Amino acid sequence: MKNVIKMFLVVTMVATTVSCSTSRVLTEQNPTLKDSLTGTWQMCNVKDSLAETNYNGQKGLVRYITITPETFTVVDIQKDHKMLYGAFIGSYTVDKDVVTEFLQFAGNGYQKYLGEKNSFRIRIEKGLMFKKAINNKYDDEIWTKVKDF
Repeated sequence: MKNVIKMFLVVTMVATTVSCSTSRVLTEQNPTLKDSLTGTWQMCNVKDSLAETNYNGQKGLVRYITITPETFTVVDIQKDHKMLYGAFIGSYTVDKDVVTEFLQFAGNGYQKYLGEKNSFRIRIEKGLMFKKAINNKYDDEIWTKVKDF
């Protein structure tokens, strides 16, 4: 488990470095929502809002997202094998309750998504983040906050 945590921290440090070197034009920001987004979140099962430990039907696969004020990093960790399964990093903007993500870097299996721009309506309630897809192919998601910054 310590190796998984170390790998997660390395990916998060890369994301922070990328955020410091990435320039982008921001839309009008919502500081309240943006402040609430920052931290580390674990994907939940949409049926019961409990932390998902079999992401995408794969036993032991867990998905985390770490959101800084400038970037997001998504990592899939195979807990049973203590390995990083996949990761991608991007920047985002916040406009009212809509977050638009811009995918900029991707690990194995995610390169086909590079350059994508996806928007989600966000609602945060009782430690849960609800992401509702807006005009894109992704399903709605629920995340539970596991670490605040």
